Amino acid sequence: MKSHFYKAGLMLSLIVLFVGCGKKENEPTTPSPEMENAKKEVGEAVTAAKTLIDSKKDEVVKAMQANLDQLQTQMTDLQAKAKEKGEQAMAEFEKQKAQFDVKLTEAKAQFTKLKDSGADAWKGVQEAAQAAYDELEKTYNEIAAKYK
Repeated sequence: MKSHFYKAGLMLSLIVLFVGCGKKENEPTTPSPEMENAKKEVGEAVTAAKTLIDSKKDEVVKAMQANLDQLQTQMTDLQAKAKEKGEQAMAEFEKQKAQFDVKLTEAKAQFTKLKDSGADAWKGVQEAAQAAYDELEKTYNEIAAKYK
């Protein structure tokens, strides 16, 4: 009889243990007003940062477009000067202009990427576009030194 009480007590203990340790379903909790306010403030800060980046991006895009246009105009002026110096100068200019045109194409491609980039990738793209422009400007200056 003791063994029956022992077994019954053991079974009852196991049942209580399993029922008490069973999974409880998570009840949905409502966020506190402080948490809701913090979420709102973070959202507003992110929006403000994106707006600032977009305005800075617009400034850089406008400046870079103006610089590209100016270099192309200056290159046209150099072409006229080379033409004045004769056929040999013009032939040499055309070779150098071909190098300029390759770098101009690269700078324009980087510029297009810059215009199309999102706020998250803008800074890296802007650095690549600036490097391409700097290389183009360097090539122009090397050519200009010969025809001024």
